Amino acid sequence: MVTTLQEKQIQAQNLQERGLLRRALALWNEIARSDDSELMPLARDKQQEIAALLAQQKVEKEAAKYHCRSHVEADRQCILTYLRNGLKPREIEGLTRRSSAFIYSCKKLLAGE
Repeated sequence: MVTTLQEKQIQAQNLQERGLLRRALALWNEIARSDDSELMPLARDKQQEIAALLAQQKVEKEAAKYHCRSHVEADRQCILTYLRNGLKPREIEGLTRRSSAFIYSCKKLLAGE
């Protein structure tokens, strides 16, 4: 059984190096649940390390998300420019990630000018 734990340890380290953190975490969980007193503390440390990396990735992913509510006025000006240049609402929808309702409300503003 010692050899299989060592193989799992090597496999978990390889997965972690390649960036496959959740798979590596699953292997470290298996190693931590084993009866091997040498590998158990190492596995617990690796679990904490991977959990911190996953949390950091989640924060970075959330920060990289486009938050449309914080860019309303800038998007409105951009859409008005597109409408003045003759683009159709469907084309603008693909370019700006805005809803057709928002684009048509901008179109009404343009007609009211």
